[in-house]
Amino acid sequence: MTICFQFDLREKLCNLSMKDWLQKLSQGLGVVGALAIAFPILFKIHEGETIFNPLSYFMWSSLSVLAAVVLYRAGEGGWQLLAAYWASDFSIASYAYFKARKLEFGWFEGFVIGLVAVCTIIWLRCETKRRYSGQTDYRPSVIANATALMLAGVPQVWDAWKKPNEVSMFIAWSYIGISVASFFGESKFNGRLVPGVSIVYWIVIIVPVLYLRT
Repeated sequence: MTICFQFDLREKLCNLSMKDWLQKLSQGLGVVGALAIAFPILFKIHEGETIFNPLSYFMWSSLSVLAAVVLYRAGEGGWQLLAAYWASDFSIASYAYFKARKLEFGWFEGFVIGLVAVCTIIWLRCETKRRYSGQTDYRPSVIANATALMLAGVPQVWDAWKKPNEVSMFIAWSYIGISVASFFGESKFNGRLVPGVSIVYWIVIIVPVLYLRT
């Protein structure tokens, strides 16, 4: 069985076109980047340079895992990136909590919980339609999750504009690179939406920060 599996895998890989190879490579780079981005952030936390509420990252990770589940159910790719982001966010939140030893619940955390609730309701509605009417359109849920992820990042944009000299351009440009690779690693709307809006999100951060630093 193992020999047959290896043969089938080798045959599938050999039958891939150059376009397919590049797409798989881009997808893989995006996932690896989404996992690796946690390390410079963890280092900044370890050095005491970044101070934030660990609960915020736990909330972001909940949005990421929900978006990953929706994309997986949609069956059009893109879930691997969100799963990697979930792992990164959860690791960052866990280490930040280990350093801070406290969780603070404020208006932002309540807002993100509301976003998670709305996205969950929309997703369950899509699942209900799939079960009872045979409709498999997850696009409303995908759009809702992408919107929620960007809305949850608005405070970060505001903080970056207020304190441009504290923004790590390495991390910001890394997120751009991850999003670009992930965008070209997918071929369908559902898979490309989150990395696409993520590119716009980070441009909105980077361009004003560069201007404010001059």
